[in-house]
Amino acid sequence: MISPTSRKRLCFHQGQWQTSDGEETFPIESSVVNLLKSELLDQSALGEISSFESIPLIGICYFREAIFKLAMKRLRPYLPDHSLRFADLAGGGGHFANAIKEELSVDSQIYVVDISARFLKSAPSEFKKICSDIRYPVFQQNSMDVAALWVALHHFNLSDQRACLTEAFYALKQGGTLLLFEPNHDFFPRKLLMSFNFLKKNVYFDEEEKHLSSKKVVALAREVGFSHAETTFLNPAYSREFTKKLKFGLLYFILTEFFYLLDCLKISSFLNFFLKEWWGMYFLTILNRPAPCPSCSCNEVSFKFKKQSSSLFKCNHCSLEYLYPKPSLVELQKLYNENYYSPWLQDSSEGQLKLLKEATFKRYLNQITTYKTTGALLDVGCALGSFLKLAREEGFTPYGIDLNPVAIESAKKITDNAWVGTLESMSFEANSFDVIVMSDLIEHVLDIKSTLAEASRILKEDGILLIATPNTNSLSHLLMRKHWPHYKMEHLHYFNPKNFAAVAEQFVILKIFSVIKNISLSYFGNLLCKYSEHFLISAVGRFCTLFSKYIYNFKICFPMGEMGIILKKEKIK
Repeated sequence: MISPTSRKRLCFHQGQWQTSDGEETFPIESSVVNLLKSELLDQSALGEISSFESIPLIGICYFREAIFKLAMKRLRPYLPDHSLRFADLAGGGGHFANAIKEELSVDSQIYVVDISARFLKSAPSEFKKICSDIRYPVFQQNSMDVAALWVALHHFNLSDQRACLTEAFYALKQGGTLLLFEPNHDFFPRKLLMSFNFLKKNVYFDEEEKHLSSKKVVALAREVGFSHAETTFLNPAYSREFTKKLKFGLLYFILTEFFYLLDCLKISSFLNFFLKEWWGMYFLTILNRPAPCPSCSCNEVSFKFKKQSSSLFKCNHCSLEYLYPKPSLVELQKLYNENYYSPWLQDSSEGQLKLLKEATFKRYLNQITTYKTTGALLDVGCALGSFLKLAREEGFTPYGIDLNPVAIESAKKITDNAWVGTLESMSFEANSFDVIVMSDLIEHVLDIKSTLAEASRILKEDGILLIATPNTNSLSHLLMRKHWPHYKMEHLHYFNPKNFAAVAEQFVILKIFSVIKNISLSYFGNLLCKYSEHFLISAVGRFCTLFSKYIYNFKICFPMGEMGIILKKEKIK
C-alpha cells in the first residue's frame, strides 16, 4: 500500500493506514478492517498487504457517498422499470452494488464479481458473489441488463482494458447499459501543477503511465461495439472534502476552490461544455450495447438519448432512428386505451377537433384520387373513423382496423367493416384492396418489414399505399432535436425519405410531399406542452394555449415535421 501524497508505504496501525513516520494517516472502513485484521500486524511494516499493493487505498471512503449520488443520478434514467440483472464488475466488497440496490425492484438479481475472495466476503450476503477475473468470461452472453466497472480499468494495460470491455459487452443484453467511473488524467489542475513540477509523477493516480482519459475509454469502447451515451466529469465541488483531507498543497486547494465557486454560481454546465475533460478529477461514462438497426441490420449505431424505460438509437448507415427495447404488443394495447383518442383540446368540443382532422384528411384524399378514384380502401389505424367517412363520401368502399376497441366502436357507426386488431392479425385475402392508408401509423408498428410485406400482399396490382409519418429531415426536428414533439413512447421508428425507400423495397415511390396540417392555436399549444420537456418550448405552448382563449376560432395550416409518401405496388413479372 502507498500514500497518494508522499508515495510512502503504508502499514496498519490502530484501525487505519499510517506511514512509518506517523506523518500521514488514512481511515479505513470497519468492514475492511475486520476482514483483514487477521493478517495485518499492528505497528509493523510487515503489515503491508503485498498481495493488494497495486490497489490504492483499499477501503478509504473520502467522498464515495457524494460520487455514488452523482452516479445514481446519471444512471437512473437508464434503469429498466422491470426487475433486472445487475453486475458489479471488479466490485470488491460490493459498495456500488449496495448503493444501486435501492433503485432496483426487490426481485432484481445483483452480482458482485471480484478476483479477491477475501473482499467478496465483505459484500452483503444478499448478493450473488463470483470470484473471477473480469478479463475472461464470467456470465453467459446476453444475460445482464446493467453492469458497472467502478475505478477498475485504470489498473489494466490496454489489451486487458479491451478484454474487460469485450466481456462486459457480450454479457449485456442488447440495449443494456455499462457504467464506467475512472480517474481522469487530463484534469487541468493536476496537469498544470505537474508541468511546473509542483507534483511528482504518480502523486495521486497510481497508474498515471496509462494516461486514462474519457476520450480514450470511449474510443476503446466503440472499437468493442458499445455506443456512447454520455460522459460526466466529476466536478471538484464533489471532491472538496477529498482535497482537504489529502492536503495536496495550497495551490492545488486554491484551484479546486475556484472550480467549486464556479459550480456554486451554477455555470458548471458552461465549463463542462467548453473545458470538457479538463473539468473533472474523475469521469463517469455511460455506454450502451446497441440493438442492430431493424432496417439494414447494421451494428454501427449511435445512442441519442433516453426515453423513459427505452433508449433511442440512430443507425450510422441508413440514419433510421428507433426505440429499444421496444414495448410488447400487450404493452402497446394498454397504451392505446380508451383515453388515447380523447381530444387534447380542453377548451374545444370534439367537433372542432374533428373538423381540423378532416381538413388534413381531405388533403390525403386529394393525393390518393390522383391515382385511384374508386375501389376498396383500408385505413390501418383508423381511430374514430373520420377518414373512413370522407373516403365513403368520395366513392370508396371503406374498411378500417385499429388496436383501440373504443375507437372501433365509433368507426362502426360509419361502416360495419371495422375491426380491432393489427394488419398481420386480420388475415385478409391477397389482392383485396385498391388503396391502403397508414396515416401516423408506420412509426407505431413493431415490425416494419412485416407490416409492409402484408400491405403488399393484400394490395391489388398497381394498388396505392399512402403513408404519413414523422420526418427526421424536417426543419422542426433539426431545431427541436430531442424535444421534438414526435418523440413519444409509442413511436418506435423514425424515418427520412431515403431510409424509408430502402425499407419499402417492394413498392415504387410515386411521390413524397410535406404534410400540412390544419391546427388551432390551442391544439398547437397543448401539443408542445404535452410532448416537450424543454422549458422554453413548454412556455411557448402555454402562451399559445392562453392566447387561444382570446382568438378562439383562429386556425392555421402548418407543417408539423411529417412527410407523406405515395407508393405503388410493383407488378408481378
